[in-house]
Amino acid sequence: MAEEINKLLKEEGVPLPEDTPEKPYIEIKNIPEGAKLNDEEIANLMSFNLLLGINYASRSLTEAIRPDVGYIFFKVIMKKVLLCVPLKDLMQKRNWLRMPPPYRA
Repeated sequence: MAEEINKLLKEEGVPLPEDTPEKPYIEIKNIPEGAKLNDEEIANLMSFNLLLGINYASRSLTEAIRPDVGYIFFKVIMKKVLLCVPLKDLMQKRNWLRMPPPYRA
């Protein structure tokens, strides 16, 4: 997907920033307990990230004038939705989905 977007931007003459250098791998054996994220927190962060990505791509899709650009955003939405389905199943299976408290006016 990223290669397709980069190709489109290069064809349209949009200057791209330089890539950041890769970060070195450091093996940390003793991570303090408060600094670790548990599996539930990681799953919730992933689902929130996917939700924001779908929202931003949907908005961009509705505002796209060119059909080829809209198609790219459509493909981004579909890839993110396909990632959401197994994540939601996993979160339901592990009882990580929580109902928000009821709203009372």
